[in-house]
Amino acid sequence: MDNVNNDVEVPKLFDTLLEILPRLLKPFMAHRRYVKQARVLGALSADLLIIEGDEDELSPEVMTELELICTWPKRSVNTTQCRTPTLRALAVPASTEEFLAVSKAVSTSLCAFASATPKQREQCKRFARTGEDAFVPPTTSNSRVPRPAKLSLTPDDYPNFVNMTLYETMRRYARCHCETAGNTTAVEHEAKLCLWNRPHVDRGLVDFDMHFWSHSYGNLSKGDCHWQQLRLHVPSKRKLKSVLFREPQASSVRPAGMSISHPLPEGSLELSSRADDTLSNGEFCALLSNCIGPAKIRLKVSESSLLRLHETAQTDQDLISKPSVSLAQVLQQHRLSMKMKIGLAFTLARSVWQYYHSDWMGSGWTCKTIHFMLEHSMDSMHSCVHASKPCFTVLFHSATQNLPVRYGLPDVNHKHPRVLALGMLLIDIARTSYKDSVSTTGQTQQQKANTDHYRGRYICERDPSWPDLGTADVARLRLRAVYKAATQSCFDMNIFKDVTSSTSPKDKSLEAEEHRKILYERVVWPLEDIIDEMGWTHSLGHIDAIKFDEAVMPESTLHEDSSSAPSKLERARSPAMKRARGESSLLQQPDNPEHHKVALFDDEMPTDGHTQQQRKAYSEWKAKFNRVYEHFIPDQPPSSAPPVKIAILDTGIDMDNDCIEVHQDRISGHNWLKDPKSKRLNDLHGHGTHIAGLILDLIPHSELYIAKVTDGEDANPETLARAMDYAIEQDCDIISISIGFSQKVKRYEEFELAIERAVSARVLIFAAASNGGANNDRAYPARERDVFCIHSTDAKGTRSKFSPTAENFVYNFATIGEAVESFWPTQQCTDDEQAIRVKSGTSFATPIAASIAAFLLLYARVHLPEQATRLKRYAAMESLLHELSKGSRSKKDRDDYQYLFLSRHPDTFFGRNVEEINNSFRKCT
Repeated sequence: MDNVNNDVEVPKLFDTLLEILPRLLKPFMAHRRYVKQARVLGALSADLLIIEGDEDELSPEVMTELELICTWPKRSVNTTQCRTPTLRALAVPASTEEFLAVSKAVSTSLCAFASATPKQREQCKRFARTGEDAFVPPTTSNSRVPRPAKLSLTPDDYPNFVNMTLYETMRRYARCHCETAGNTTAVEHEAKLCLWNRPHVDRGLVDFDMHFWSHSYGNLSKGDCHWQQLRLHVPSKRKLKSVLFREPQASSVRPAGMSISHPLPEGSLELSSRADDTLSNGEFCALLSNCIGPAKIRLKVSESSLLRLHETAQTDQDLISKPSVSLAQVLQQHRLSMKMKIGLAFTLARSVWQYYHSDWMGSGWTCKTIHFMLEHSMDSMHSCVHASKPCFTVLFHSATQNLPVRYGLPDVNHKHPRVLALGMLLIDIARTSYKDSVSTTGQTQQQKANTDHYRGRYICERDPSWPDLGTADVARLRLRAVYKAATQSCFDMNIFKDVTSSTSPKDKSLEAEEHRKILYERVVWPLEDIIDEMGWTHSLGHIDAIKFDEAVMPESTLHEDSSSAPSKLERARSPAMKRARGESSLLQQPDNPEHHKVALFDDEMPTDGHTQQQRKAYSEWKAKFNRVYEHFIPDQPPSSAPPVKIAILDTGIDMDNDCIEVHQDRISGHNWLKDPKSKRLNDLHGHGTHIAGLILDLIPHSELYIAKVTDGEDANPETLARAMDYAIEQDCDIISISIGFSQKVKRYEEFELAIERAVSARVLIFAAASNGGANNDRAYPARERDVFCIHSTDAKGTRSKFSPTAENFVYNFATIGEAVESFWPTQQCTDDEQAIRVKSGTSFATPIAASIAAFLLLYARVHLPEQATRLKRYAAMESLLHELSKGSRSKKDRDDYQYLFLSRHPDTFFGRNVEEINNSFRKCT
């Protein structure tokens, strides 16, 4: 007892925990799907109250368990002199930086503990009762609350020999024997194994879907190659050996050679007794080459042979005769929604669990080997892929078939490479932006295993932006905690330490099942639990498709060779062969000048093309903005509220404009097109001057860093990266970018890395969406993660005709971008006209949105200085902008946009009293 009190100030600790728990409990109780978590947290609160009131309950063991809960899902506690460092940090005064950091981490851990399985919580013996039987809400006889069925910890399964039977059979048939292959050596048909989140078992048969490329890799003579879809049926029970009776009864005489065999399971598929139903290798090749359109050819596996069934199966995929798209490419090119990420993670985790002890896992499962099939979409301009339909690229005879279940090598930290591979997939799916792993060519197995183990642990433990599952509300806080715990289990070197190693085949089989059981409980089940609680169980297959531009061909479907030498199949594929199949990499496009052009999102409408009514509407909009600014920001802000530093990456600025010259003490910058040391920022276009003028006008308490990165036609991503890095060095708070690329261009990855560095430095980035209306999607960098993509509206919040359609599952922030008046270069104006222009476009909505964010930062610095720094995190600002768009009362989004504007009207965010405003800031940060 004395030990405990010496380490931790117990009363203060319990006060803190009993303050945190109700705050977490409230949102869980508001949603029926979180009833389990609410019960656990409620029971934990009750236990703490009991312990607090009874000194006999308080012991070092209880405090150790409490430390474990507050650092969950760590599997061990600190064994240094202080056994409970987290509890001690919670007992310090609430104003300290240490306390704020620890309390946030403890909130995440408590959510993870509440979402853990009952078996996982058993290690905390004193708090083990915080489970399903705790605090069941009372019901009356006429009031029943329906509850979802409890997820099963013994999932639908089938024997592993089914997987092995299918693998060995398809391995034999995958050898191509096409007469036109032009190669005396048999080569292979490329194959994809479809991955499902539920097994298809029906009447004694397990179903599998595969896609085969119709011709061999070496066949250049055919122009009608296509993907053939197959539905394969594998018996779930081994067939008994045939038995012949020596003296058959007269009533049961059979022709010679006929045997009594174990009957097929009831309801099994019936086959014709014709001998030619069994396919030879040549007949299988012919079957693949015969295009039947969007339907599945049905085959049954019988004694390592394929039997043709005479009816086809329906399909929900209309495949395009082009190479498939890798997961790496999807993550590089597109923004996955939270539902897509969690659904995909669950499907892959369950598939690894399903195939764990089979040869299907023999080659590496990576972002390069997980693929998606290109499909026809209703929009003839695009092809598409579905994140809910991943498949695995199979090369049955590749040199990469070398990934064992367990490493017997010395000097390897993590001995289970297949679990490690799953962990790396889960890491990459939930990253803010995908980056190719360091090349493993030439690495030994020990080097690759230890590198993956280190990278995975580092990201799990030290990357604050991972896992990226969207906004930082309480529900996503819990989802992040569960996802992180499941992923961390994959990097646990001792995940199977309690399983006894065996040598006999029978014991080996039991050992394999123990491994799969642990993998399911630690990784698969938590992800499945999330899906069940979110109500997604029956809708994962109906997620919106991801569009791909057919003009840009996807990368090769062949997966990365994890060995130092390329496989025979890869060596056999010449550049000409790849061109014949239409293969090229999205990230290594030919030097097409159009790909390097940059767009300025200005609709090019002249000043007199805007109506007087539009111009008046913008003036009124700006007047409302100014009234809010003047009400909350004093003319001389306190020293604790320094000016907001805003970088503008654009065409420069005209310092000769009289209206800009008076602000020269607020402006600095560089011309990155010529000499980085040049101070000459002359704007030959006008676009950059207009944007800079908007921010100077709207945010008087700001400093501008002007980066001239384009003259209006071309832009180099390397130049943009250098300018962004310099903005970081200058401690800029916000970067405004009103230019963009229609797709990722050469060297774009360098700009991506600069964006990552800016986000890590807590710089908020705002970028224009595009001006393509419904014809084009968001441009780059606006579609990057952690970049605020800004759309355009009129002065009433109605979507501008040129502004892109809102995307699903992400925030679509928008503000006024029509009839926006600002400064213009004097050399482009006549002597008798003012150097101003009225413009429209997402280009001009972007600096206005950046100005709104700058005002929010200033507000925090003046009124809530303790919150100001945290507001520079992307998630915090995203949450606050969403609150701003809702106003004082919840309402439906207009045109699916989250419209941003400032006003003192009672229905708006800043029309409320100061305490309500401040509470919203605190909630978001």
